[in-house]
Amino acid sequence: MLSDRGEITLNLVNVPLEQAAQAVLGDALGRNFAIQPGITGNVTLQTSRPLSDRG
Repeated sequence: MLSDRGEITLNLVNVPLEQAAQAVLGDALGRNFAIQPGITGNVTLQTSRPLSDRG
């Protein structure tokens, strides 16, 4: 998901919201996050090319 060059590629298909948040916010970006109790669902996040913080 995170390359040596700091680029992020996402291919999360129909995954639980908590898993997607952990993968993107926690693991890839190193951010703390909280999901309010009772918030559930599945999400799909896909990128067509690697993304970087440089735009």
